Amino acid sequence: AGVLIDRDKKHVITNAHVVGDSRNTVIFFADMKDDRPVFERDHYLKNVKKLGIRGRVIGLDRKRDLALIELEKLPKEAKAIEFAEESVLPGDEVQSIGNAGSTDALWVYTSGKVRAVYQKKFRTGAGQHDFKVVETDVPINSGDSGGPVVNNEGKLVALSQAHATKARLVTYSVDISEIKTFLD
Repeated sequence: AGVLIDRDKKHVITNAHVVGDSRNTVIFFADMKDDRPVFERDHYLKNVKKLGIRGRVIGLDRKRDLALIELEKLPKEAKAIEFAEESVLPGDEVQSIGNAGSTDALWVYTSGKVRAVYQKKFRTGAGQHDFKVVETDVPINSGDSGGPVVNNEGKLVALSQAHATKARLVTYSVDISEIKTFLD
């Protein structure tokens, strides 16, 4: 998953582990039918030449697990997300959108609450990380990585990153402060 953060520059942000070693990407925006998004993953895979938008990775920070992608073009109705001014706090409600590989649907919605916000050094299959995490009880799965975590105003507060393998409903997201530092 990923998030459009700058319409003029055609920039999308996601996790570094989502792009891996690739320097080129194909990104889908929701195809609309009767003013509703088509959620079926198969629809996009069957129409990749029509719906896929090429992009190239222009920035990477493996420590923060962030990647910046520049797209060739954008759908005319695409809107960039607004950033929250500051980090969320424990108890705040958050929502996320992702593309879990365990389902046949894209743009899957989940919600929950912030458990804690703190600096974390840890290792995943993608390498060693050190960044301010937003720990939540939002159920994220493989494929949700890089998707937006928003507050109740719909502003970006974090990017989904990982889930704890030895705990239930403990997930980690990259805090907005880390995203802003990366973009600077």
